[in-house]
Order: sequence, then C-alpha cells, then structure tokens
Amino acid sequence: MKTFHQFCSEAYQLDENILTNTVRGALSNPVVRNVVGKTRAGRFVRSLALPQVPGPVGDLVDLGLSAATMGPAGVAVTGLQKAAKYGAPVGKAISKAQTQRDDTARQALSTAPSTRGMSFADRERLVQGTRLRGI
Repeated sequence: MKTFHQFCSEAYQLDENILTNTVRGALSNPVVRNVVGKTRAGRFVRSLALPQVPGPVGDLVDLGLSAATMGPAGVAVTGLQKAAKYGAPVGKAISKAQTQRDDTARQALSTAPSTRGMSFADRERLVQGTRLRGI
C-alpha cells in the first residue's frame, strides 16, 4: 500500500523540480540551518540574499516585487503606501505654514485697537476669513 505522499509524487510528479528538491534538501542540513539561522554568519548570508536598496530606487524595487508577486492590486497598494511616504512631509510643511500664518493673524488681531472689544470667537472668525479657500 502506498502512502499519500508516494501516490502524489507518482501521480503529479512532484519531484520533477530539481531546484525545489535541492533547496529543501539543503535547508534540512543542520550546518546550513545554523548558518542561515540566528548567527552573525546567518545575518550576513541573509543580507546577501535580500539586499535592501534605500530611497526611491528601493521603492521602485518594492513596486516591481509587488507586481511580480501580488498582481495589480499589490502594485496599487504599494504605490499608495509609497505616495503617502513621500507626501507626508509636504503635507506637514503646508500645515506648519498655515498654523504659523494663523498664529500671526491671531496675535495681530488680539493687539489691534479695532478688535479690542471683540470676543475670542469673533477674532477667530476673522482669522478663518483670511484663509485662502481650498487650501
């Protein structure tokens, strides 16, 4: 009587891929497992196997890998992540400039003689009225 694995290997010829069998056999070797494991040599081997490319080039590599492995949805998701990564500093700079402009307007309105009798809410409406629409 054959085992399930024997049946599958004969029926579907699972052992025809030499590369898979070689890698599986190499990883079962205790020496290879220790080298690729948590040792310094293992970290070095892993760093050679999967080099990390920094910056925008690395982001393009990530997009390419996601296209190869996850399909069109992976490219869209990875693209959105990378766009957010590069768009966040721009958004922070714009927000900081707007906050500084509003603080300057609040300071000027709080010391202006014409707004001395106004409440804080009235002066805040004036500050918000000086903002550009859509920004």
